[in-house]
Amino acid sequence: MDSRTAPAEAPEQAAPDKGADRGLRGNRDFLKLWSGESLAMLGSEVTVVALPLVAVVLLAATPSEMGILGAVLRLPALLYLVVGVWLDRVRRRPVMIGADLGRFVLLLSIPLLFLTDQLAMGWLYVVAFGVAVMGIAFDVAYQAYLPSLVTREHLGEANGKLSISHSVAQLGAPALAAALIARFNAAVALLVGSITCLISAVNLATIRTPEPRPVPEGDGSRPRLLPMITAGLRYVVRQPILRPMVISTGIFVTFWSGIQTLYILFLVQDLKLPSGVVALIFAAGGAGAVVGATLSIPALRRFGPGRTAIWCTVVCNPAFLLIPFTPRSFWPAVVLLTLVQFATGLTMPMSSVSMGSVRMALTPDNMQGRVASAFRGLSLGLAPLGAFAAGAAAEVWGIRPVLVVFGLCLIVPIFVYLFSPIPGLRTLPEPAE
Repeated sequence: MDSRTAPAEAPEQAAPDKGADRGLRGNRDFLKLWSGESLAMLGSEVTVVALPLVAVVLLAATPSEMGILGAVLRLPALLYLVVGVWLDRVRRRPVMIGADLGRFVLLLSIPLLFLTDQLAMGWLYVVAFGVAVMGIAFDVAYQAYLPSLVTREHLGEANGKLSISHSVAQLGAPALAAALIARFNAAVALLVGSITCLISAVNLATIRTPEPRPVPEGDGSRPRLLPMITAGLRYVVRQPILRPMVISTGIFVTFWSGIQTLYILFLVQDLKLPSGVVALIFAAGGAGAVVGATLSIPALRRFGPGRTAIWCTVVCNPAFLLIPFTPRSFWPAVVLLTLVQFATGLTMPMSSVSMGSVRMALTPDNMQGRVASAFRGLSLGLAPLGAFAAGAAAEVWGIRPVLVVFGLCLIVPIFVYLFSPIPGLRTLPEPAE
């Protein structure tokens, strides 16, 4: 992958040492990226639990208001297309630092406004939108930045380590949020999320290896925005492996977003579970994710990315159908939902590492940013509609019937995978020219 190498006359822009001979343990830059991303993930997972609880418990949000909140959280996904192209034209590390600082400020405003009795749903929408925008910038930046720090043969391992961090955050953040909510409230829990973003920004700023300048295309002139977006979209849509991946992911995310939008409302209002118990149920998903992330690399090596992703989808997607049939008795509800959270937490990181590594391996170096963003933009583009539709439908027909319909729709991605080239993937493919 020589396309990132800078001209000899500019030694300060030389390609970074990716630790090819020492592995990831000897790659200090990756370790700093990993630790910074891990902290950002911890803050993000605290926010995932605490922000909806602020709406439901502290502001008494209705199903339609939760639908709006869910849509606002996911609407910035449309920016993936522009963000990825932009990140192919600039250095990625400063973007990640700026995104962390932006999230720090926005999340800090929630506890401050709550303590002064000025918090309202309108501002919660603003914060949700801003945090989502910053999260997208960070997400695409680190995915585009990662191949510049590690060699191709270490991509799977690097993604696996990042997935483990995500899983640990999923496990620890809900438990931390539960303790904070029990002692204080959900608004104060967001203070922890803001602090982790600040620490992450400081940590990322310590990476010393110069990031190479983006490689110009064609005649070396600055490429236009629309052609770059089109190139990323065209690559994803025409690539025979990426195409079913993005279709399956798009269907899953759309209806999963609807379920997520109603989930906390269902737990608190329908099942009457305390906020602390809700946070601990989320922690079960984190426990499963830790196991799944730990097994992701061994599964990738033993079974190949194709079979790993398919079996994870077969286990994960039908599990969501159990949610609307949860009994209202306390302990049966807690046990069933804990098992569902653990099963989905177990399989999601394994599938994500497999398919994410396939996408990175298939993508040319100078298109990593726009292909990552095109994939995210296409797969997440309908998520706001799914969230809004779930909230509106639940206002009319109730939460449980909507959860049943959306759960049934999650079965479709299984068949998209089965009738594609994905089952035949035994190893990571070579990148296209």
